[in-house]
Amino acid sequence: MALDFQLDLILPADNHTIFSRGAIDMTISLIKPHNLDLAQKLSAVFDQQPLPTNYEETSNVHQQMFQIKLANETVTGICDTIFKILCDEQQNVQPGVLAVAKALFRDWTRLATKLHDENK
Repeated sequence: MALDFQLDLILPADNHTIFSRGAIDMTISLIKPHNLDLAQKLSAVFDQQPLPTNYEETSNVHQQMFQIKLANETVTGICDTIFKILCDEQQNVQPGVLAVAKALFRDWTRLATKLHDENK
């Protein structure tokens, strides 16, 4: 999930673009069966260096944070795919997965909204 914390090199106004490795991994796992192309585009985020943090334990991959720099269409596609998963009653999504999907949808929608507003 996108986290609201101060990174040395990221302005607070850009916090909506910061996602943890776990949130990105969960998003990829969630959307991959529905849209492989989007999952692959999102996994390319891991090709970049993680952001520097103030954490003492910087070698822990679970503490890695990444700035999302994807095209508006890709972010919108991620939102649409997660929304379809949330709305599809036929999938019998487990309650825990559903809760994670709702949180991810909120974070990705926030990013999509900010990107849309920036490109007006």
